[in-house]
Amino acid sequence: MINFEEVYATYLDYKNEENRKERYEGNEHWYGASSSGSCRRKLYYKNVVKAATTNKSSDESMRKMRLGTIFHDDMEKALELHNNNKNGEAVKFYYEDALEIPAYNVRGFFDCVAEMPSGEIYLYDFKTAGSYPWKLKFGRAGKPEDPRYSMQLGMYGQAVKERFGRLDGMYLVYYNKDTSKMRTVDVDLHWIEKAKDWWAETKLQHLNGLPPLKPGENPSAAWECNFCEWKDHCLN
Repeated sequence: MINFEEVYATYLDYKNEENRKERYEGNEHWYGASSSGSCRRKLYYKNVVKAATTNKSSDESMRKMRLGTIFHDDMEKALELHNNNKNGEAVKFYYEDALEIPAYNVRGFFDCVAEMPSGEIYLYDFKTAGSYPWKLKFGRAGKPEDPRYSMQLGMYGQAVKERFGRLDGMYLVYYNKDTSKMRTVDVDLHWIEKAKDWWAETKLQHLNGLPPLKPGENPSAAWECNFCEWKDHCLN
């Protein structure tokens, strides 16, 4: 009998190592834009002292993250098909491109930038979510947008502005993994300044050493510790 969970776990380990080498090997001195708004203690262990990881993500978590990658890939193909079938001038799309912001020592990869025929530039970030977080966000008593997602997009937005000379809008595109529903959320451009301020403060704190434990900031949310690869360093 084939143990499919084990087979898939080996494959995901292989794909993650392939992605690490392609995207991040040799760039360990950069902070990751996707960490905007997260725990500064985690970033200190990861980027400043470069501590070894000890709390590996579970196989279940890795499978969930892989669904996000598959959705990203499908959206790229869908947008290209949309372009090919469209009459008139096509939108120019850029996907999964590296962005660097030297002033904050931040680097990352945006999901999608659309350059319209009329010149406007729009930034899109794809997110997958299960039914429970979807309900929390889009249900009757919906919660405000996760500030970490908005801040992450804000940092990408700053880099996009630097590269393209303008940014006219940025959006989070959500996909419900359980129901296949989709929603697009407009993220205000003021998050660009919030993201820049957050990273400036992060650099300042790290110059003074390991930031103190501070619930709501370090970590940004109680659940963050459960998935942190540097948890053992931090809590021992």
